[in-house]
Amino acid sequence: MNSKKNNLIITKIFLICCLSVSLLGCGSAKYFIDFYGKEAKTYYFQTEDNWRLAMNHYPAKKNPFLTKPRAPILLCHGLGYNSLFWVLDDKINLAKYLSDRGFDVWLLSLRGSGLSTKPGISVIKNITETRPGELNNISFKPSFLNWSIDDYINYDIPAALKFICEKTGKKQITWVGHSLGGMIMYAYLGKNKPDRIRSVVTIGSPIIIPQPPNQILQAFAEIKNFFKACLIINIRSGATAIAPFHEFINTPDKVLFYNSDNINDETVTKVLTYVVEDLPLAVVDQMIKMIQTGIFTSKDGSINYTEQIKNIDVPILLICGKADNLAPPESVRYVYHQIKSERKKFIMFGIANGYKKDYGHNDLILGKNADTEVYPKIFKWLKLNTKLNK
Repeated sequence: MNSKKNNLIITKIFLICCLSVSLLGCGSAKYFIDFYGKEAKTYYFQTEDNWRLAMNHYPAKKNPFLTKPRAPILLCHGLGYNSLFWVLDDKINLAKYLSDRGFDVWLLSLRGSGLSTKPGISVIKNITETRPGELNNISFKPSFLNWSIDDYINYDIPAALKFICEKTGKKQITWVGHSLGGMIMYAYLGKNKPDRIRSVVTIGSPIIIPQPPNQILQAFAEIKNFFKACLIINIRSGATAIAPFHEFINTPDKVLFYNSDNINDETVTKVLTYVVEDLPLAVVDQMIKMIQTGIFTSKDGSINYTEQIKNIDVPILLICGKADNLAPPESVRYVYHQIKSERKKFIMFGIANGYKKDYGHNDLILGKNADTEVYPKIFKWLKLNTKLNK
């Protein structure tokens, strides 16, 4: 009981610190545009509900071993992040890793993140952190103030699939999603025909939250109104401002997202400074509901996305980390057992399976050894499951 109370207090203190420093405007004015590199070109396209989304393209380099037509690879980030998650430097760069080995790679920023449309109020709140390109893609319309996870599923995914297929002339793509980026594809495939999906890779993407949740998740759920108040004021600038101090304190977000033995402090600082985005209240409500009930549902509760994964039948690789406190192995293994795909594979990255460390949630892409342990497994699977008919 005391441990639970302590976690609740620590979580509150952490949010207060984020809130305080953001109000003081102590953030860094740096921006990340160079992380994409000169080889990446940015495209924009429209969703059916009139959001303008950004997509960064890394063309395939020649690979004599990938001669047959291949599905383009779409990388989708997770909750509260943008597409820079995939390209933080030369070493931590799944996009470059795959394009250098012959894959055509596209990075999606979901609505409200990266260079995709943002509510004007979000940019104003982060005025000292304004990033190049953001001011060209904002909206002050009331309908752009809030959105749900359902909107990612019903609008962002179909628009992204249509755009890439039209741009490349390919009929199908392969979706690679981290965390929520994989969860929304589970939901999409559970209720739609996979006409434009050749195969899927999910990385730390749960479809259930084992009950009872771990103590930090419980703490966030129990102080949800306080947490939401912090979101309304500002989280992105708060994250940026505390970034330089992150290596000296073990905050709740670090426990949830990383195994501190398997991540460089510099990498965590980059994520806080360049990758974190503000979150809308409806998305937070859906995630807190999942923590409380254990299942993934639509905003109004009418669609049980967890139940619908039994309809998934595309080739799928499911990756998880042994030390993941946000998507524990049993929550990903559940997907493996429920889907009806004939070609499916489950990999848990941990010491017991011969890897150097037990991987945390973000370690699977950002970890010290991810480029030599995780990336090759993804590449090997993609080689076998991205071939297209001419």
